[in-house]
Amino acid sequence: MLRFKTYLQLNFKTALAFVMFMTVLIPINATTSYSQSERISLDVENVALSDLISEIESLTDFKFLYNRKDLDLNMKVSVKIKKRRISSILNKTLKGTNLDFRVMNKQIVLTSKPTPP
Repeated sequence: MLRFKTYLQLNFKTALAFVMFMTVLIPINATTSYSQSERISLDVENVALSDLISEIESLTDFKFLYNRKDLDLNMKVSVKIKKRRISSILNKTLKGTNLDFRVMNKQIVLTSKPTPP
């Protein structure tokens, strides 16, 4: 009887640990997939980078992070794209510039590319 009781306690603890682990894991997975599933359309020509950032933030739940010293927010950009992921839009928009980006959950980190020595 004592062995059976110990066995039940061990299984209960294991089950409880599993449930707690899954409770933490599921929200992390849900936020990670947002950037992979969100699609937007943009048609802007010769607008300031700051305006493009504002437009993307207004259309999505994404927030941009950047250091103002590293970016020229008045730089003119153009993009015409329909129902694409944010990474595709930014790849097309920032191509040929010294800017790079990284999408982390619902945040987009803009940085300048390092200059070669």
